[in-house]
Amino acid sequence: MAALSRPMRRRCSRKRFIFLRRHSTGRGRKRRPRAFANCARDRALVPALWLYEVVNVIEVAVRKGRITEEKAGAFLENLADLPIEIENPTRPLMFTSVRALASRYKLTGYDAAYLELAIRHKLPMAALDNALAQAARAAGVKLVQI
Repeated sequence: MAALSRPMRRRCSRKRFIFLRRHSTGRGRKRRPRAFANCARDRALVPALWLYEVVNVIEVAVRKGRITEEKAGAFLENLADLPIEIENPTRPLMFTSVRALASRYKLTGYDAAYLELAIRHKLPMAALDNALAQAARAAGVKLVQI
């Protein structure tokens, strides 16, 4: 999940590496989700765990033969060029706010971190995960269509 903003005015948080899951499997899809396409001109805000999730998805895709090592490298280079801001949470934030959201909405701690970021920064969220999307709606977070 990443947050997009037009010079810090318009922001939207999204669930994990949406582009990776939907569009980097090497199956010929050319169109990117709107939320990801906007990253090129807007700014993105993601929790620090996003970095690990991106690496994991890319590595699994390479191991399973969905993408080549060259495509993986090129994708990560392109991703690194996007204005993505990484937010490192504090321990109290993780142990209180994120845990409370995970418990309240029956989310994983990972998903709750994205939801907490959207709530705290008052950002809309784009999510492919149904449980996270339902939790976002219940928490009053606007969802962005992807």
